[in-house]
Amino acid sequence: MGSLTMGATQGSSGIGNTSLRGFGGMASGLDRDALIEQMTKRTQAKLTKARQESTRIEWKQEAFRSLSDKTLDLQDDFLSYSSRYSLKNSDLYSTNLVDTRGDSAATKFITARGASEMSKNLKIAAVTKLATAESVVSDVKGTVTAIKTGISLNAMSGAKKAKISNLKGTSLQFGNYDTTGAFTEKTRFTFPASYTDENGKTVEIDYTGDKQKLVQDLNKAAKQAGVKLGEHQDLKFKYNPGATPGNDFISIEGSSEYVIKTESSALEALGYEAGHPGATPTGSGSAAYGLGLNHFNAGTAAAHKFTQKSLKETDYLDYLADKKISISFGATRKDVSILTEQQLNQIKTASTDPSTRLNAVKAAMQENIDHAFGNGKIRVDRDTDHLTLNSVNGKDTVTVNAADKIERDNLGIQEGSSNRVSVSSSIMSNLDKLGLGSFSGNKAALDTALSHLKINGKEVKGLSSDMTVSEMLKKINDAEVGVRASYMEGSGRFVLVSSETGSGRTIDLGNASDPNNVAAKIFGATASGGGQINHGEDAELVYNYGNGINEIAHSSSNTFNIDGLEITASGKFGVEFDSSGNPVTRPDGSYNYDTSKTVSFTSKANAEKAAEHLKKFIEKYNELVGAVNSAVRTRREKGVDPLTEEQKKQMSETSIENWEKKAKQGVLYGESSIRNYSVSLSSVMTRMMGDLEKAGLSYRDMEEAGITMSPDFQDGGKLVFNEEKFKKAMETHPEKIEKMMTGYHGSKGLAKIVEEAVTPYATRFSSKNGGSYGELIKQAGSNRMSYTNLSSVMYQKLKENSEKIEKIKALLKTEEDRYIKQFSQLEQLISKMNAQASYLSGLNN
Repeated sequence: MGSLTMGATQGSSGIGNTSLRGFGGMASGLDRDALIEQMTKRTQAKLTKARQESTRIEWKQEAFRSLSDKTLDLQDDFLSYSSRYSLKNSDLYSTNLVDTRGDSAATKFITARGASEMSKNLKIAAVTKLATAESVVSDVKGTVTAIKTGISLNAMSGAKKAKISNLKGTSLQFGNYDTTGAFTEKTRFTFPASYTDENGKTVEIDYTGDKQKLVQDLNKAAKQAGVKLGEHQDLKFKYNPGATPGNDFISIEGSSEYVIKTESSALEALGYEAGHPGATPTGSGSAAYGLGLNHFNAGTAAAHKFTQKSLKETDYLDYLADKKISISFGATRKDVSILTEQQLNQIKTASTDPSTRLNAVKAAMQENIDHAFGNGKIRVDRDTDHLTLNSVNGKDTVTVNAADKIERDNLGIQEGSSNRVSVSSSIMSNLDKLGLGSFSGNKAALDTALSHLKINGKEVKGLSSDMTVSEMLKKINDAEVGVRASYMEGSGRFVLVSSETGSGRTIDLGNASDPNNVAAKIFGATASGGGQINHGEDAELVYNYGNGINEIAHSSSNTFNIDGLEITASGKFGVEFDSSGNPVTRPDGSYNYDTSKTVSFTSKANAEKAAEHLKKFIEKYNELVGAVNSAVRTRREKGVDPLTEEQKKQMSETSIENWEKKAKQGVLYGESSIRNYSVSLSSVMTRMMGDLEKAGLSYRDMEEAGITMSPDFQDGGKLVFNEEKFKKAMETHPEKIEKMMTGYHGSKGLAKIVEEAVTPYATRFSSKNGGSYGELIKQAGSNRMSYTNLSSVMYQKLKENSEKIEKIKALLKTEEDRYIKQFSQLEQLISKMNAQASYLSGLNN
């Protein structure tokens, strides 16, 4: 007797809605999953339908929001007084484009804007004065003094050496080696010439000076460059001075998973030496090939040669060969060699006497400077021990600079060294030239005085003696003290100019007799010192209305407001002027007018601008009308439902996109709020007819202005715009356009009528709509006003449908669990029957 079996049901699940546990069909041979799917098909269909409904609600929400966004855009862009393309602002239609008429020698100095009924009669007879600002031109700051260099007898004798950094520009490379010795770089630190501090100021690094300060600057540079030896470990050097002078060394603090590449160019200049205990790599991998921080630190600590290795000293005369300095004279700047190789060899061959050599260097420098600038301009001189540079006439400004701090230190010059005030050098180094010689040797007193510097009674914060003159001027200009400060290199004088023009303003530098008043010392003006105070003056304009009666207008600026017309003058004309540019007056105080220079005005509306605004508005308005009309007229196509996930898996992206585009059509069909919105938009021009009558106009006036309703009654109320007609109407009758658009004597105007038509459906301001943000936003909310989303109708529908989906899913699981249990019992029964059959079959044998 054979085993008992049942025929298998054909087919298997293609939807995958069942979530089955265990195994089925082991004894019965039944396709359990397919059978359960068939038995739960009705519930699965309900779940699919509910999910499709959620998709439809989301599409409807999206469609509502699309229309509300278009409505909000229309309001934001055109229907607000602050809108970029506002149609409500009456200035858009006013005759505010003003042209000047008259002799070009006068009209070139006059511009005007605004709207004035009097502009056609107004005439400008003359501009006799322009507004000027109060200014203080300081005394000449000190005498022209020669620039002293470090090229000296001491240097020529060999007692002074030039120092060169071996460290600047070299690098430490950090990373890891693999077992074959190949290096992977993770980060690198190149020893820079400078870094930027927390205030944004460039700080030059001094590699030849104090080593503790050098290490502090290097750590700041490494931090600014973002060099890290681990996630939270900045590269940080430590300076160790050693037990005795010269026994100093550098170490790197902390720990790191990185090692230093043994070929890093900075190792030798940092004083690292291999061979000392702990200084040589040991172990495997990175530890065998590269320097761990402990190896590096051991190699520098044992050698004690940081200063020795990081610097190189060379013969000073040899150092000058082909060394260039930057020299500025007048408006010209050139790089000039101190000595050429040929000149150096001639000097070394000619004599070993220091004084003779110094004179030879002086002659060579003079030759090179004369070749660059011409003879008789810059003099190289000698003040017994040092070479100096100055202008030959003792008046012109000469400025000298070098490439970096190391070169400047070797040459004995400061940054921007000048025979006058050096704006790129510190206040402290310019004491005598700034008139602050009384603070010589008393830096603390100068810092205190600078901290209280006042102009116009207002303190300028943050000044110190270490600050450059240029930085001091910037601090003054950034402070709100009512002046602009500058330095005139050519004359060696400071200038303060009042921030505002006109008479009656003064620049107050405080009590000049106060010994601590640095503002008066630096910027003060006395006749004996070559300084001067120029008082501000009001502008003066003479005008009339063609009646021969002149009126005089004064202004603290060069702009005048006459009967609503804003007139700006940029030059003087219309009267006789003396050689100094001042108007000549008759004995009675009147002027000698030149009537040929009279300026008159014509005005017109800005037709181009108004047409641009209206054209953009009608394009956006018609886009909104078209979208609403399409939503009202487009029906849903039966059978085109949202796709299930299983269906999407069997389709291409293009097919899915095309299907969903078709399925979304008509999603708002039958919505009462959309029908009402369409009616409101289509009635705009009907409402406009009655509005025109209130303003004393007619639809014919609108036609002449190029604004008409579409002849196609099915397009939902679109407008037609003829730009050329509109521009012509703006040029001939701008007042009519203004009445049409903004209203007149009780009429509302097109802008207001459109606003009233759209506001009930979407608005940013609920106060304009009885406390509601509009029917469209009520239905679907708005991402532009996220607080409206949770209270929308669509949100509530989605929420309710989501709850429905969860209930159906729970029901489906219950059904599946019940059928699984039943099939399990069936399997057990068949298994027992099969066992019994096998037993009976055995007995028969």
